[in-house]
Amino acid sequence: MYSRPLLTLTLAAILGASPLGAGGKGIAHPYRLSSVFGNGDSFMRVRLLGALQLPTIEVDGYPMLELSGLGWDEDEAVLYALSDEGRVFHLEPMFTDGILDDVEVLGAYALRDEDGKPLRGSAADAEGLALENHRNGRRGDTRLIISFERRPRIVAHDPRGTYEREYALPRPLRSPSAYRGRNRALEAVASHPGAGIITAPELPIGPEPSDTTVIYGLDASTWAMDRYPAPNSALVAIETLADGSLLTLERSFSSIWQPLVIVLRRTEPLPAPGRVKRLTAEEIVILSSYDGWHLDNFEGLTLHRDMRFFLVSDDNANFFQRTLLLYLEVLEHPAKALPIPDPR
Repeated sequence: MYSRPLLTLTLAAILGASPLGAGGKGIAHPYRLSSVFGNGDSFMRVRLLGALQLPTIEVDGYPMLELSGLGWDEDEAVLYALSDEGRVFHLEPMFTDGILDDVEVLGAYALRDEDGKPLRGSAADAEGLALENHRNGRRGDTRLIISFERRPRIVAHDPRGTYEREYALPRPLRSPSAYRGRNRALEAVASHPGAGIITAPELPIGPEPSDTTVIYGLDASTWAMDRYPAPNSALVAIETLADGSLLTLERSFSSIWQPLVIVLRRTEPLPAPGRVKRLTAEEIVILSSYDGWHLDNFEGLTLHRDMRFFLVSDDNANFFQRTLLLYLEVLEHPAKALPIPDPR
């Protein structure tokens, strides 16, 4: 999570959130992500397949704000969107000729503790989302693996928010004081076929070099990679790919006078768990607000089908930010560059 140094006001407070119960119809608005590239165009190694702005609405009593985690459930055909306020929204993406053009909201649920009570305060600060049992051909057994920030932990819930279990963290991740700030803890989580549940803080911790990102397995295995070389670069999401490699989402933001940069990188397949391994990573796409990309605080990432992915931005409940849902395809080879129009 990050906050821009601007007056923070929720749309719900200013405009009044529009209520929406389960079964509502499409609610999104098309969003132009670039002044140069449109739907179907390719840039670096991605093809743009639709971008939407999601309005501030109230779903089953919960304002749809601060979405920072995504998970696609193939068996249920549901896109789960995780809120920093400890809620999970069930969405149905809608397509026309392969382009994302709307979203239907199916419902919303509060994450609950082991006593069945809704999470509140610092305990509700959910950030990362991974799924298990979501592509096994059976309905009703999907598990949400959620990483939390201000009270660092990883917990399994069902899709309606019911508590299932908490996982033991490796020792370096257990104490909140180990992290570089109360909002710099377990930002990313994924389920890996060889390594199990893996997680990473937003910024390096403890003795880790400042230019290094370390990914942790719950068995205390670690894998290191270079941080993307941009000011205040932070790892905000991880997705596992079929060959065991990782797609990472990284965000760089320093101030309103500096560019917001969003980067997707792909690592090599994770080596077997054990000692620290250094991963190589290649850039898939680099989007900078200085290059005409109309970005926001992208924090959530999930694989849809084939090599197509959803990304979502966290609006921080900030009147000046937006909740954007982006759909794109990762390409095997770099795209041919489009000419940039002469502004004259």
